[in-house]
Amino acid sequence: MRISFTIFTIFCLLFSTEVEGQAVEKSLLAEGLTESSVGEKIYLHYNTSLLFPGEYFLYSVYNLKNGTGEASNFSKIAYVEMIGEANETIFRQKIKLENGRGSADFFIPTNTPSGTYKLIAYTNWMRNLKNAFFEGDLVVINPYQGNQKELLDPSEDVDVQPTPGSLNNIAEKEQRDVFELKLNKSKFSNREQVKIELESKSSGVAKGRYSLSVRKIGNLPVPQKNTPSKVLGTSSGANQVLSAQKVFLPELRGQLVSGSVVSSNGVAQENIKVALSIPSYKGFAKVAFTNSYGQFFFNLDRELRDEDAVLEILGEAGSEMEIKVDRNEGVETKNLNFPDYFIAPWMEEEIVERSLYNQIENAYFS
Repeated sequence: MRISFTIFTIFCLLFSTEVEGQAVEKSLLAEGLTESSVGEKIYLHYNTSLLFPGEYFLYSVYNLKNGTGEASNFSKIAYVEMIGEANETIFRQKIKLENGRGSADFFIPTNTPSGTYKLIAYTNWMRNLKNAFFEGDLVVINPYQGNQKELLDPSEDVDVQPTPGSLNNIAEKEQRDVFELKLNKSKFSNREQVKIELESKSSGVAKGRYSLSVRKIGNLPVPQKNTPSKVLGTSSGANQVLSAQKVFLPELRGQLVSGSVVSSNGVAQENIKVALSIPSYKGFAKVAFTNSYGQFFFNLDRELRDEDAVLEILGEAGSEMEIKVDRNEGVETKNLNFPDYFIAPWMEEEIVERSLYNQIENAYFS
């Protein structure tokens, strides 16, 4: 959902139809937001935490009610990012949520350096609390680049091969205690249908919405993944109090477009009428008024991708004012703790084999 904006400050413009943008409720701008009032948390289920260039990183997003773990239908947009140790963003994706669920993928490019990374996810509403985002560890091994210093152990004492499969975190213990997967047979031929039955150990058939990841078991170490219960049980700044000017509004119906109107000397302008239109959608226009902080908000309830939008100030004084569009700069991530991960000579054969298979698959992809 990427929208490019062209901003005009104009003297006067008339619309045949005015559609009110999202109203800013005073209750949302009141001070004293807490974790319980935000009421939602994000959990990501992803296919692997060890990645090679040329592979697809696949994930499902779950927006959960804080405290109960049930699906939350509050926010309709989630944000997922992959961040490096130098605080650089490898990717940031905006995911549409339907009944608290969404999914996407990202192709790991060949210029991604070897190293440890963080996977984070959040909603705009969760940005009101410190460290309220989902957090997971990722590792990228890039054998196509000569510089592997980020994954080399300074002690050079890691050439001890573990028992096959002992380092793979295929299933969390707590999930194994709750669910059981039953296959219709133990061995399958190429392209043969696989039937899976999911049973709860406490109540028979396990009804619900699930995402399933199937991967070949290898011997390379895989960073530990967070479990849903751990995410739901983590406090994330419940006592933090935010001022009204810092509140991030929830995206209740779709993508939220916000900004502010200021005078030529930078003073916020209240009760100014701002219009948003998208030329490629005939008759699409919304109008909103700025609040006491000069802010305006538009809630786009339809899915728009790679569209050009126009923001304009309506009224005679528009030529003396300026529109500043809010850019989503994500959440504060300077205090992230990255995991230690080292490669060793015993890993060479599997790294070469996996890289070779990736190249063959990508060669035939088209």
